[in-house]
Amino acid sequence: MRALGRTVDLLKLGFIGAQMRAAGYLRREIDPLWLPNKMTKKAREKIKGRIFVHKIASFPTWPNDDMPGGIAMQDVATVGENYKNAKICQYYLMRMRMGRPIPAEGGYLDSEERVREFYFRYVELYRSMRERGYQSDGKDKIAVAIAAEGNFVHVSGGTHRTVAARLLKLPYVKGYIKHIDIEWALKCGREAGSLSLRTITQGIDELILAKRRSDAHLAHSSAQQPLAGSTLSAF
Repeated sequence: MRALGRTVDLLKLGFIGAQMRAAGYLRREIDPLWLPNKMTKKAREKIKGRIFVHKIASFPTWPNDDMPGGIAMQDVATVGENYKNAKICQYYLMRMRMGRPIPAEGGYLDSEERVREFYFRYVELYRSMRERGYQSDGKDKIAVAIAAEGNFVHVSGGTHRTVAARLLKLPYVKGYIKHIDIEWALKCGREAGSLSLRTITQGIDELILAKRRSDAHLAHSSAQQPLAGSTLSAF
């Protein structure tokens, strides 16, 4: 009987997935601290077009900080406009001198001037986010997934914005919920008493709220802890 119930629920998820595609993927405010790693290209290709997926947490990921976009934004935060001291530019220039320039936007970074211009796009993005906060122009859509334990996984898009938002301590980036672990979705249904697009949407919103409350509690607790070696005054 239990196996039959699970089969029915899996069929429901297929229907809910079709509803989500038709209505447009849910877009929510996601703390950039929740997105330290990004799925590899090979992992993304395996689940392309599928909303409900098994074992999302087992898919290989790579640290955003170690990706070209992440390295570039850390460079901007560290050396600012001094592109010659930026690690990413040093790499681009090395490749240029080797006769193996990096392809970029329909062309190649095959001169120091082009490398400089490319880097200054990162500078402008970082400056804009520092002054105006996170703003999506719609060109670099951030896609995220929810793993079985309720953790968020960065799937694609927005590496520059995500890393910059974290470095600037911005409260959120906006991400499209593209994939959801099947077990997490079924858990939502069990807790809500029914499995539907409404209960999954509600579960996502409750998850985000719970994570924000947990983060706030941890931050408050850390702030209350005395520094190591400090002396508390006696009252």
